[in-house]
Amino acid sequence: MNKWLVGTVGVLVLVPVSLWFALRQDPPGTITVKLLPTPNPTFYIFDRTVDQVDAALAEYRDDRLGPLYMADNPVSPDEVATFAQAVNEHDAYLDPGDANTSRSLVYFFPNGKPCDFSEGLHIHVTKVDDSHTKVEVIVHKPWIFVGQRKRYVFPLGLHDRGIFVKVISTTVEEYSLLHKLGLAMGVSNMPPVILPSDTSGAREFRYAEDDVINLPGDRRPLDWAAASTLAR
Repeated sequence: MNKWLVGTVGVLVLVPVSLWFALRQDPPGTITVKLLPTPNPTFYIFDRTVDQVDAALAEYRDDRLGPLYMADNPVSPDEVATFAQAVNEHDAYLDPGDANTSRSLVYFFPNGKPCDFSEGLHIHVTKVDDSHTKVEVIVHKPWIFVGQRKRYVFPLGLHDRGIFVKVISTTVEEYSLLHKLGLAMGVSNMPPVILPSDTSGAREFRYAEDDVINLPGDRRPLDWAAASTLAR
């Protein structure tokens, strides 16, 4: 092989590799977790009948995430299996999908900007007696969006891929839904939602590659394990 051919091959290999390293823009590997003074409750016993709770859930709306879906309208096979159980006959769920997120009140970038957060919410309704109903909010697959990786993919050019990272539920989202549901039913004596305070502290969360998920392929309603580097 002559020197000219070797040089040409070397350039064809080195240029894409150089561009790949020059253009890659990884998101920050560390996330700040603002701590709560104490966790919020994830269930509440309302002095309302199960029919009143059912009616309130049917009318529930969240401007950021959309409507709740009742147990008689499941979508995915996992939801069909879950809501086919008699114990879940009064339940509801909220799956905002990949596009609808809210700004987290717990997970932040190092620059102080809140991460986009999303999760599936299963609202489990249990009749306690004729005038009391227990509502529990169960979070499925919470994740945060931490940015995009920009890659040079030869010969296609630049390629952006979103980076979505497993986290654990914060209890803020669970109790916020319960609080809104209570207000919709005229319940005015529920304790306020507990949020991070200036004195409750914070810690750093450095996510591992195993914590990164592939959307929408991994967006199934079944629970996944907590992030490998994020424990309660």
